[in-house]
Amino acid sequence: MSIATFLEGHKWFREYDDDGAGKLTKAKIGGPREVGGVFSPKQTVYCVTAELIMTNRNPLLTLWATHSDLQAVVEFRPGENGTQRIKGTIYKVGAHSGFAPCGSFKYTPFPELEMLRAKRRHALGRADS
Repeated sequence: MSIATFLEGHKWFREYDDDGAGKLTKAKIGGPREVGGVFSPKQTVYCVTAELIMTNRNPLLTLWATHSDLQAVVEFRPGENGTQRIKGTIYKVGAHSGFAPCGSFKYTPFPELEMLRAKRRHALGRADS
């Protein structure tokens, strides 16, 4: 749930549609995978993909876009006193190749992310049908 909460709060994952609460569908998560080690500290990485449906398009901002395919790389890095820090990078698939290792992850549905977005949409009075 910490990954879903982190992403839902990330401005780049919200985009600019529907007050930052565009409808999310097809959310999937892959991981964990340990990366690093020889020249950099080991960290745990997850990859998340989702489709953001543009439901209230602003013609000045979106022009022809009806959806955005997003990819997030979420890293858990060692912090102070044995804690972990969370860091994420968001990519628009197609506009950027994304994080190459994410292509080899095995993905499973990520309903927690969709539920958090639906909850926020509901609080803003947005229909989720």
